[in-house]
Amino acid sequence: MRLDKLLRPGLAQTKAYTSHLYPSTQPLCIFHEKGVRRREHGTIDKSGSEKPRSHHKFKYGSLGPPEKTSRVRPLTLTKAKNETEAEKFYRLKRMELQTEHHKFWLENNQKFLAGKEAFEKAKRTANGDEPINADDFAEFYTKFLKENEKRMREYNLWWCKKNFTMLIPAARANFYYYQRIVTNRWYS
Repeated sequence: MRLDKLLRPGLAQTKAYTSHLYPSTQPLCIFHEKGVRRREHGTIDKSGSEKPRSHHKFKYGSLGPPEKTSRVRPLTLTKAKNETEAEKFYRLKRMELQTEHHKFWLENNQKFLAGKEAFEKAKRTANGDEPINADDFAEFYTKFLKENEKRMREYNLWWCKKNFTMLIPAARANFYYYQRIVTNRWYS
């Protein structure tokens, strides 16, 4: 559906826009008469309200909704039929990497939320009942990023190294997977 058709007056109050590149995906944005709202992790019912998305299932596991604090979607990989040692090794390494990724973001977001609450409390005691504006929050956010810059840089480097080391186990697992498909096709 084209964007200009969605924005024409006289259409329904709420319309969803899905990318033409990914027609089977959930809507990317939701257009209300008051403006555009980015779709968060959920599905839209006929009334225009969002419901939380359940686990997305695929052939070898499922991808759940984002965890509340870490905001990481849990990946659950199930054992495949006739799983080889290479496939098992790769599956376990992926699960281990997912666990470490979740731990880092859980710790990081807990630090951020604790710092944000302390910042809000300090601002409220200093300013009284005045609302905290976006510039004040920008000040807090830049301070938080500067304090955690080294840790974030180390995490990004670690994440890249781990993903790079996963290439060979992934190639081996895929080789054995496709070899099994081809041999089953020829010999069954």
